[in-house]
Amino acid sequence: MNIVFREVWSRDGAAARIYYQSYGGINVKTLLIDLAQRRRVLSTMHGMVNVRFVCNNYAPPDLWCALHSQGFREKYLGTLMAQLGVPPHDYACLSTGVDMNDLAVVSDEYRDVWVTAFTTAGV
Repeated sequence: MNIVFREVWSRDGAAARIYYQSYGGINVKTLLIDLAQRRRVLSTMHGMVNVRFVCNNYAPPDLWCALHSQGFREKYLGTLMAQLGVPPHDYACLSTGVDMNDLAVVSDEYRDVWVTAFTTAGV
């Protein structure tokens, strides 16, 4: 499988890329942020976990009903992460109905602290 990506951000060894993937013949896009080392993160799907990767997956309307079926979301995201070579239990993900082409990335810093927001929003 040939997966294409576009780098959207990097700093201090961490990097964020949008991957253009396919699931069951449906094109999807995954923002994958490699934190460069394991970090403690809070995920609405996974709770408080210690992971190296965080992701936000764009699932088009063709997948919306299935994503709300019992157990499908975990299988779906697990398949996408496996395609990217990300080990199980080393990621925390969420999903969005907003196309990753509409991703906004904003960074700011003060002294030795920096923050970057990766945001999707739609109406």
